Amino acid sequence: MKTSKILLASIMLVILISASGFSQTGSRKGLFHKNEITLGYTAGSILSVGNVMENLLWDVIIQPIDPLVSSSAISWGGISAGYQHSLTRHVSLGGTFGFSQDLLKETRKSTGDWEYSSNFLTLMATIKVNIVATEWFDLYARADLGGTLILGVSENAGIRSDYSGYIFAGQFSPVGIRVGKGFSFFAEAGFGTLGIVNAGFNIRF
Repeated sequence: MKTSKILLASIMLVILISASGFSQTGSRKGLFHKNEITLGYTAGSILSVGNVMENLLWDVIIQPIDPLVSSSAISWGGISAGYQHSLTRHVSLGGTFGFSQDLLKETRKSTGDWEYSSNFLTLMATIKVNIVATEWFDLYARADLGGTLILGVSENAGIRSDYSGYIFAGQFSPVGIRVGKGFSFFAEAGFGTLGIVNAGFNIRF
């Protein structure tokens, strides 16, 4: 799945670079930017927190039967990519895609080594409200609603099991800032599927 992350990031980078030409042209003409493409890194997702809680609950149940010897968990954070179209200078609508992955390795006394991988693919509708909107700086809030596809794999003693499912996805970020003109930097603080922090780059054109 590292390859998937690299590929997604590469595609979005090409899109950002391509769109930057339109953005710079619009900025020189002083036009109102109606389109925005974003690419960000996310951390602190509720999906990862839910995974941790689920693993803890499972440990409580299975521990008396098959004691845990060692355990290591890895969460790389996530990638967010989105497009938004401004209806006015203060209201934008669009969509957001998110990808994140959690890995867990365990060794248990009776059943030996286990490996778990959970991949989260999220698609949400987005509304953004600019509280302050200028050419160089925006202060805004955003909300997202949609769904997450979970694709999981567990492996023990060479036996692989796949599982999948859908869950509700949502994000509320009451504080977000954008700094820059056409090519900009943004950072958001909130709670939900994307995480506590979402920060990166955007292009307006």
